[in-house]
Amino acid sequence: MPTEVYNALMSANIVKRDMSALSRNYLALIDHIKVNVTVKNPATHLYNIGSNMLLSFLHGDTRALYQVMKIRMTNREAWSNLMGRANKQGFNSQLDYLEGGLKQFESEKKEPIILRILKETYFAKGSKTGNFLRNAYDWGDKIFKLAHFYRLTREGVDDVAAMRLAQKSYVDYSTPMPAGIRALDKSGLVPFLHYQYKATLMVLKTILKHPVRFAILQGAMAGLGASAWLGGNNEKENYQKPEWAKSKILDNVLGIKSWSPVGNTGWFWNSGRLIPGIRFGDMDFSNWSGGFLGGFLSIAKGQNPLSGHPIAKEDDTAIQHIGKRLIEAAQAYLPALTYGRYGQRLFSKSTKLNPRNDEFGDEMDYSQIFLQGLGVRHFNTQKEKDKKINKLKNETQKELKKAGNNTILKNKIKQEYKFKIEKIKKS
Repeated sequence: MPTEVYNALMSANIVKRDMSALSRNYLALIDHIKVNVTVKNPATHLYNIGSNMLLSFLHGDTRALYQVMKIRMTNREAWSNLMGRANKQGFNSQLDYLEGGLKQFESEKKEPIILRILKETYFAKGSKTGNFLRNAYDWGDKIFKLAHFYRLTREGVDDVAAMRLAQKSYVDYSTPMPAGIRALDKSGLVPFLHYQYKATLMVLKTILKHPVRFAILQGAMAGLGASAWLGGNNEKENYQKPEWAKSKILDNVLGIKSWSPVGNTGWFWNSGRLIPGIRFGDMDFSNWSGGFLGGFLSIAKGQNPLSGHPIAKEDDTAIQHIGKRLIEAAQAYLPALTYGRYGQRLFSKSTKLNPRNDEFGDEMDYSQIFLQGLGVRHFNTQKEKDKKINKLKNETQKELKKAGNNTILKNKIKQEYKFKIEKIKKS
């Protein structure tokens, strides 16, 4: 038996043995949620392709990607030959790993039309919409691996070695990894840790291998205002953003801001979502939310899993408390475009039934709902700055109170306050 196969089997068996009691139900549910928030979210497809485009540039696959796409569009025979060679070497994006705990919702019996509609709007596996999204998500990775394979074989690398390198150059879920990391990922405590772990190591290796391309990429990001390292002023820009949208110097291995400005419009796009790998700025354990499991527990306690705000009002009936918890869970974990977050917001907006407000209490319009789904948000910069000023005032009042009769300390606190206020106002 090949060493790689033996290691993979041993790694899988450790988790299966230690977590066998959960494997049929809880772990399958976690897999299901992962598919709901990735495969069934078209915006995730776009960011996945964008992420792979960055990797493609670092790997030197950009030209090969164009050539493979041209072959696909113009030369059926050459495409069939290329796919045949790749498939012979086990060409696979390993999407099945992500969906390993799920059963296929397929049946030979003719189903009632209402059930078929529910499956299509849920993007269930086996439905036309579900199969379309899975195929699209699958090829969002496969086309880049195929380009890498194509380039290497054109450079004289044999098919076996070329496919092995192609699978490693873009994230492959099938290769062995530490059992503890796999368990944290599959349990939902740190969802997608498997991807982050492999992607981070792979990107670091690529940067070290191609430092010139990495430098070119840094220059391009600086020119677009998306670099956390070069150009711009993170501190000033962060005054205009909510706390959760701040950019840090060491947010990720490529140095792209978490949220980059779209000119001076007050709109920002989620540029950090493009980066394959761990976001180092999120590694503060005190901010760990508990993953999907933590989200379940927060909703069960009646709190929004992201903000911690109460889901229901104190004077709501028991039925209303339960109903609002179920709606919150659906918003977080069901397909975003239909039963989940953005489907619910669009329905509420169009029917005038409890339309969604932003964090300042202003009703969201259709453009805001649509753009949020794409990872683009409008931050009310003046209100954000006012909020930070009020926070600074409250903190200063507390410090002055603690200082008591110490005049020297009070003057120092007041000077620091004046300095910080000026910085915020000038941002």
